[in-house]
Amino acid sequence: MYGISDELYQNSLEYFLFGPGQGSTIGPLLWLICFLLIVRSLSRNTPSISLRSVNGATKFSSEGDAFIDDAGLGSTIAFPSSVDHAIIQRSPPQVIANLQKLAQQWERLLFSTGGALNLQKCFWFVMHWTWNAGHPVLATTATLPANLSLTSGQDLGNEITIPRIEPSTPYRTLGVHITPSGSSIGATQVLQDIVLEYAQAITGSYLSRKETIMSYVQHLLPKLRFQLPALSFKKSDCEKLMSVALNATLPKMHVNLLEASSTDR
Repeated sequence: MYGISDELYQNSLEYFLFGPGQGSTIGPLLWLICFLLIVRSLSRNTPSISLRSVNGATKFSSEGDAFIDDAGLGSTIAFPSSVDHAIIQRSPPQVIANLQKLAQQWERLLFSTGGALNLQKCFWFVMHWTWNAGHPVLATTATLPANLSLTSGQDLGNEITIPRIEPSTPYRTLGVHITPSGSSIGATQVLQDIVLEYAQAITGSYLSRKETIMSYVQHLLPKLRFQLPALSFKKSDCEKLMSVALNATLPKMHVNLLEASSTDR
């Protein structure tokens, strides 16, 4: 309705455009078609994640999860019917080999449908428990050294080493900083930085009472609430986060803060 911009891009016989533009309404549908083709083209012997409940009543199997271009693949090995710790301790090489096979198949299928993996932005980790004086400990790169490498695109003669992270290393996925081991230490630090930045900005601002409460409800709380369902926080951690925010916002709203001792009424 506003006319055609002086600078534009369009499809032509000389310069083909492949795929929809960023923000195209048909983009999600086209990607879903490609994604289904990729998943259904995986070979039947492709390694996958297989989990079951302790009593064996519930079983789950999947190659992984994906949200648009953010995909996570995984593989396990079939444990013997009887618990053989010797076999379990020798399992990591097989798990890593399975993961490499799955990841390479995914890369080839993605490339054949017009996509590509940036292998230097990919990463992988191993969840393998070792026992130390009767206590389970997750193996690290030091206690379980291993490499995983893949080819990319048309360059089939050159394998690229994929960066590996520790089980205790937080990484960002869909806006949430999670850790393979389940620890929330990294996520706590990220949220603390968000709250501290907000508190500093509010303290030095000239916002009115109404503007302050709106910034708190519409800006800060959504940033915090978005991540919490995917994390495991203690109540004390949440209280520590909120105390920093409230100590900055309440005075701007002309709410007096009073610290009372246990003997005060």
